[in-house]
Amino acid sequence: MDSTPPSNENAPKTQAPSTPTRETWLARIVDRVFRSGRRAAKMTFVWAGACLCVIVVLHLRQARSHGTQAFSGIATPTIIRDFPTAGISVDSPPGWRQVPPEHGRTVTRWLGPDSKPDDIREMIAIDVSRNRGSARDAATMLASLWGGHVVDDHKTLAGEPAFLVEAEPKRPGLQPLAAYVAVHGDNVYALEGGATPGHSLVEQMELVRASWKWIPLEPPSLHLEFRQEPESLLDGKVNVNFPAAMHTFSDKTGLAVDTALYNHQLEDEDFDAIISFSALNGGGALERVEDSEESGYQREFNISQSIAWQRIDDTGERVMSDPLPVTMDKSPCLAFSGMVHFARVGVAVFEFHIYSQDPKEQAIYKATAVKILRSVTPGPNAQPPKRRSKFWRWLLH
Repeated sequence: MDSTPPSNENAPKTQAPSTPTRETWLARIVDRVFRSGRRAAKMTFVWAGACLCVIVVLHLRQARSHGTQAFSGIATPTIIRDFPTAGISVDSPPGWRQVPPEHGRTVTRWLGPDSKPDDIREMIAIDVSRNRGSARDAATMLASLWGGHVVDDHKTLAGEPAFLVEAEPKRPGLQPLAAYVAVHGDNVYALEGGATPGHSLVEQMELVRASWKWIPLEPPSLHLEFRQEPESLLDGKVNVNFPAAMHTFSDKTGLAVDTALYNHQLEDEDFDAIISFSALNGGGALERVEDSEESGYQREFNISQSIAWQRIDDTGERVMSDPLPVTMDKSPCLAFSGMVHFARVGVAVFEFHIYSQDPKEQAIYKATAVKILRSVTPGPNAQPPKRRSKFWRWLLH
């Protein structure tokens, strides 16, 4: 399937002269990546995805990461049954642990009781993407990718005909075994299961399938409830809260975290925040990072205008820039930064992007960014940097 987002004829006509790569974690199929010589990408082979065998996990930023990986440090705090942004409601298999998705197309995942974060032995996932054919077509493509076959056993997903894809274990390790594929409205849905040899998913898959219900499909801007507790990110340097619906990824270096809100109706992100930490401290630390961010925007988007900063609390330690209309990977968006200064420790830096072109949603996401910044506190490992010896201070002076 072509994963190119739908064109928007009403998108703003004023765009930056240059078109920098959109360095986020969004999955794109390989042929599109090969057509873009500017995109630094890492191919990761995964079994999840109704019509994808290979996805590309994009770098958060070329300047500060060498690749990305799914961030598994955040566990789903409570069992979630309803997923209105995907239009479905399902039960969790008893004894299985619900965990965050690996990429935007995934609605939710469960790990079996024998699985550990670094040793997954059983997994069930639900994927959704735009429909570009029949359910049988999607099932046939998935069977071809898996080396399996399609079984028409007259099962349904809440009344919609579902085709069963089955595959035999071919090697050690986690591999796809079964999937139910159905079309509802404008989307194709896949309930998928994979396991290591010796594990069965039949009972658990059937429980999820039988519990499946269709609910009204709603935009993510209506579901921005924050998590019950803040999360500790960047090796414990920053505590931050954000909407529970946002997917979170970390780069391999641990220098940045990307948290993004995916819109299944558009097959693209609506809003994201890339979080990093600057160890600058002492007098004028916040101003120095502001200057650095301004230089970065001017360089990246080939603009000369200055960045206007607003204090968002009485302390003056939390600031946010005014949004700028720019282009990221040929997609118009509003880009802006936020910063929170930790005295004697450093500055938490947030790079926000709003991709929705709806003015009402843009206002909602800007307010969400402010709420995210106000939630930020120093993490348990936010420590002042070690002071250099007199020799090194003399040498570097």
